[in-house]
Amino acid sequence: MDECFQDNDAGLLIPDSFTIQGGNVVPCIPGTGQPLGLACAMANWGVEIDIFVTNTMPVDGFVNVLMDWNQDGIWAPSNQNLCSAPEHVLVNFPVPIGFSGPLSLLGPPPFQIGGDLGYVWSRFSVTEQPVPMNWDGSGFFEDGETEDYLLLVIDESATESSTWGAVKSLYR
Repeated sequence: MDECFQDNDAGLLIPDSFTIQGGNVVPCIPGTGQPLGLACAMANWGVEIDIFVTNTMPVDGFVNVLMDWNQDGIWAPSNQNLCSAPEHVLVNFPVPIGFSGPLSLLGPPPFQIGGDLGYVWSRFSVTEQPVPMNWDGSGFFEDGETEDYLLLVIDESATESSTWGAVKSLYR
């Protein structure tokens, strides 16, 4: 239930997150719904995605981000419809001792958005130690935090504006 907590602890800054209520997906904040971006496009930190991170640990921290692009409930290499993208999108990205601010200020690399449209679960973890390659999102850590968010991946047609002629033809 991290995705909609407005307790100043949830770190997601952009995009908007969603939740499931009564079997329907709804934005966490009514009237919002900014998607992560287009399927198969690149997601840039500070533009399409960002989280607020505070490292009060006595060591450098590590941020790992998982995205369940193919919506199978498993964070692992997967087949996707339009393109194929890794589900471990940010691997052991260092956060210095004492850092507090948007992760984008540290310059994490962009990542490719997966090739399936719709809602995807994501997991953002800050830990005191690196995670192994092909990490599946599990484990026990002494310090840090993990938050899960439901994000939206759209296709290009969802962002195209209609021409005046196309709008008029709907009413003929």
